[in-house]
Amino acid sequence: MATQTQAQKKAAAKKAAEAKAKPAETTTQPATTATAEAQTQTTAQGDINAQAQAGVGETQGAGDPQTSGDQDQAQPIPTVFDQAVQFSMSGHASGRTAPNAGELWDAFACEAMPPELAVAVFDCAVHQGAKITAILLSKVGITSEDGQVDPESIEALADRDAGELVIDFLAWRLRRYAFTANAPSNMREWSQHILQLQAFVLSDLQTG
Repeated sequence: MATQTQAQKKAAAKKAAEAKAKPAETTTQPATTATAEAQTQTTAQGDINAQAQAGVGETQGAGDPQTSGDQDQAQPIPTVFDQAVQFSMSGHASGRTAPNAGELWDAFACEAMPPELAVAVFDCAVHQGAKITAILLSKVGITSEDGQVDPESIEALADRDAGELVIDFLAWRLRRYAFTANAPSNMREWSQHILQLQAFVLSDLQTG
């Protein structure tokens, strides 16, 4: 009986120890689970923040005019007439006004000419006058009457290269300058202008 009583005491002590251990495990387990959940939430929040930052960067890039290129496409090309006025009447044609520009352009039927020749003819009318321009146009096969260019004579030159027409016309302009009374003092300046005009109409003129 004493042995059984001792065995029962050991069993009871073991159960008591196990009973004490279970609450400790129960208390530790929720703490571990809570920690895991907190880590998961932190990771998820980090992903959300990263996506938000990426979205902001994409939005800023889409609105950047340097990358979109829309502004370049929105810029209108100036008309040939506007370019002619800008080149020939900016600091070169004192005393002439904007209304005269339209009159000269129409008088020589510049709209019917190749753009390169039209600008060269307009420049001649601005700097050398309408009468001289009419005389020089006749040298390249374009005739005028009463100060108005004959459109049919322009159409007759349709087979000629526009660049050749310009060079031919400018050569006649230089020749006329050379025989002007004050050529010795002004010929260099006049020649520079003709060369700049040739470069403009053959290289820089925007025709759309």
